[in-house]
Amino acid sequence: MRIFSFAAAAMCAVMATTAQAGIKGSALQTISNLTITNVDESRTLTATATIGGTAADIRVGTSQTNATNKASLSTYGVTEEIGSTTIVDIGGGPIIGTNGNGDGVDGGAPGDALVAFEGDAGVTPLNNDFSTPLSGANGVRGDSAYGGAPVDFVDGSLSALTSPAAATTFADFNITTANLTGSASGDVNNTTTISFVANASVNIEISFDHIVQLSLEDYAPDDQYRGYASAFFEITLTNATNADLFEETYMISTFDSTVNHSASQTLAASLVNGTNYTLVIAQRSEVGFGVVPEPTSMAIFGFMGAGAAVSRRRRRK
Repeated sequence: MRIFSFAAAAMCAVMATTAQAGIKGSALQTISNLTITNVDESRTLTATATIGGTAADIRVGTSQTNATNKASLSTYGVTEEIGSTTIVDIGGGPIIGTNGNGDGVDGGAPGDALVAFEGDAGVTPLNNDFSTPLSGANGVRGDSAYGGAPVDFVDGSLSALTSPAAATTFADFNITTANLTGSASGDVNNTTTISFVANASVNIEISFDHIVQLSLEDYAPDDQYRGYASAFFEITLTNATNADLFEETYMISTFDSTVNHSASQTLAASLVNGTNYTLVIAQRSEVGFGVVPEPTSMAIFGFMGAGAAVSRRRRRK
């Protein structure tokens, strides 16, 4: 698994200055309708979480989801980083997400990690209110939601989880305060790792929809700000010898524009009876900006280029 921070290093290199504010950006990424299909029998893959349980295509060993939401905003020389939340969920089934109820504390149905927010008081967004932009003079946010399972459990131990699986990561900022000094960044990471053993030799397909929406708008005078928005997504399936059965990776970024990416993917593999496998699904959404103090500092951002960059890699064996 490879997680990239596209422009954070460059942002940190920019020296703080004072400027008339005016910049906003967002990075929204969603994977949905993730389902594993038994191609031989044209049905959703079945799973059991117990040894010697009801007959199923696979038996799940462990599943673990790590979700981290962060937000940091530097104004007038004061820097804070708040809202870092990491949730680890280990159970007997391929959970996509957390057993959270929206407050960052383990609770009822699969839900979300605690929202990370830094900015003006009284404008903190609700968890998973992805459709509502930040309001107020200063604000940067990292938020996420997860739920569902990509398979059908036949032993009923995780009957509360519904198929297909879905995960959303969202980071955005809105800065309108005059005389802002410094920078801001928001980022969201989640990784789900599922280990299982095949109970039978079967051909499978993993299908999912992947959507990325990146947006930046700089309305400060004289290009006094430089912002970025980026998204990373990767899904891999490996066997016990760490050989990739398939790998799908997207890296998408923008530095001055809007990007809309949508793809429906199907990845195929063959499972061998008695063989151990690991499925990893990783997402990252990131936004940020820095104040450009002088023309010479423009060179710092030179490597970024303009417009949007989309990179994709697929490997199947």
